[in-house]
Amino acid sequence: MLLPKLSGPEVLRSLKKNDLTAHIPVVILSSLSQNNGPKLVGEGADAFIEKGLLLENPGRLLETIMAALSKIAVV
Repeated sequence: MLLPKLSGPEVLRSLKKNDLTAHIPVVILSSLSQNNGPKLVGEGADAFIEKGLLLENPGRLLETIMAALSKIAVV
């Protein structure tokens, strides 16, 4: 993930370390290759999708988001 001030992994780690945001599912949508996916999932992302793969399966993004949201415990 390429961002202007922080790197994507830094944002992810920050979100997951903060008790107020740690429970929020993070789905990473990136133009970078899938090689980064396992590392980012290991750091707390719920999913990683390469943008180019969405052309082959446009419904994949919605499916992935729904799967990530289904993991949230509703109180």
